Amino acid sequence: MIEALPFKTPLQPYATWVMLILISILTLTNGFQVFVDFTASSFLAAYITIPIFLVLYLVHKAWFRTPWAIKIEDIDVITGKKEMDELAESEEEPVPKNWAQKAWFWLA
Repeated sequence: MIEALPFKTPLQPYATWVMLILISILTLTNGFQVFVDFTASSFLAAYITIPIFLVLYLVHKAWFRTPWAIKIEDIDVITGKKEMDELAESEEEPVPKNWAQKAWFWLA
């Protein structure tokens, strides 16, 4: 099933763990200048997003009762693939209906 996918990222799953660690380090050291001339208000301004994110995440998990982790086998990456393959194979150019679609088709 996975072999049918058109793109597989290299260095996985190790690249994911490296990026998770790197982003965590960057998040924690983002406000390092606060510790040079420490004030409570500057510390709060630099690091308030971390507890806000954690509270919102945990409330979402508790409210909607979503699982903490999803097994890789349970993730559906195949649904809709056939339709997308057919759309990609068709040589028919989409016709824009307005200026926004015309700009988007030009960009994409």
